[in-house]
Amino acid sequence: MTIRRQWLVALVSIAIISVTVNSLIFSQLVDQYFVGYVTDDFENRVERIQEYSKKVLLSDDYEIQQIAVQLEAQLAEPILQIKLYDEEETLLADVKLRGSIGRGQGEMGRGQDGQLEQVDSIEIKDGVEVLGTLHIKRYSSIENTLSASKFQYSLFFNSMIAIAIAMILAVLAGLWISKKMSRELIDTADIAQGIDLGKEVVVKNSKVLEIRTIQQSLQQLQRKLKLRGKSRKTLVDSLVHQTRTPLTIMKTHLEGVEDKIINMTGDEIKIFHEQLDNITSIISNMSRMIDVSQDEEKLRIESFELSAMLKQVVNGLKPQFMRKNIKLIFDGSASMDMKTDHYLLSQVIYNLLTNSYKFTEPEGTVTLCTIDRDEEVMIVVEDTGSGIGKEDMEHIFEAYFRGEGSGRTPGEGIGLFVVRENILNLKGSIDVESNLGKGTKFKIVIPKSLEQNYIGV
Repeated sequence: MTIRRQWLVALVSIAIISVTVNSLIFSQLVDQYFVGYVTDDFENRVERIQEYSKKVLLSDDYEIQQIAVQLEAQLAEPILQIKLYDEEETLLADVKLRGSIGRGQGEMGRGQDGQLEQVDSIEIKDGVEVLGTLHIKRYSSIENTLSASKFQYSLFFNSMIAIAIAMILAVLAGLWISKKMSRELIDTADIAQGIDLGKEVVVKNSKVLEIRTIQQSLQQLQRKLKLRGKSRKTLVDSLVHQTRTPLTIMKTHLEGVEDKIINMTGDEIKIFHEQLDNITSIISNMSRMIDVSQDEEKLRIESFELSAMLKQVVNGLKPQFMRKNIKLIFDGSASMDMKTDHYLLSQVIYNLLTNSYKFTEPEGTVTLCTIDRDEEVMIVVEDTGSGIGKEDMEHIFEAYFRGEGSGRTPGEGIGLFVVRENILNLKGSIDVESNLGKGTKFKIVIPKSLEQNYIGV
């Protein structure tokens, strides 16, 4: 059975039970009140009949016809007939309720409607003196009178109408509510199916708490899956970008060798070996990088001399800069020993230099320099390029961001994101200063030494 049908059956059943119980209780209370009212009214009328009869028997001014009219005014169920006798048993008045049949004094029988009747004989006294006798014929049971029966029947009939109306309203309300609930459940199922198929789904929150809780859980799941998918794409793009660094250096050097700008010396061969080692390392760590559930990255900390590493990166890029007629200047300070991740730092420098290369026009200048700060080192990359607009400054380190204001559209928007991630992994910081149309300066500050077991963010 569907939830819609179950809900409809439950709602109709509850409505029927509630209305039925309410009608029975209400009918019983009203019936008791009605019987009590009729009993009180009967006793009051009997008392008025006795008082009037006493006045008649004490006075000689009343006419027979007048007595009958006054007593007839008191005839109403359960009183069927009234007879008034004087002290000599002479009948003064005999009035009947229309449709009733009189019987003898003290006699009990059945009326035309089949109900039991009885006659009450009441002596009318003045002190101890008996003035006459009053015979009142009535139904033996007040609650079984015709009026009471009609009232009970009317009450029952109206209760049945109320139950029928409640059933109709319950069915209509049940159909509407069950349709709405089933629709929301179907929509929730469609949301889950859409998320499973990787579709973009729009969730309209239900007013039902339980359904809304399920929808909110699905929304959270969708956000997590989107974040995971984005993280996976970012990591894959980062992986591709990292392989570009050694490949571009090797390609540039090979072109330099072909153009006889660079001689194939032992140092050049060493550069090729190092770049091949970097590519091998990237490929071997590919599975770890693609696994987005692993948030920590263990750094490959090694000791090296900073100026030598920077010269190596500069020499690898010089042929590329020379072709575009951009002056690449390395202003390195004295020798500085570093103990950090050699590859991440070299990739940062490579990305910053190639970023400056993209946005610097021919005849421009790109400068790389280092500043010794005791336990830290500052590395500055400055260019005379197109600069960065103020509206883009706070977004330049976001993945896939490419500024619009200054025409900064070359590339895939992943280079500076990788720079920031690498700097954070090296426990460093990066700052940027830029003037639109005048150039950009990146300042990197990193510690000279990291612990061997340090885990990156």
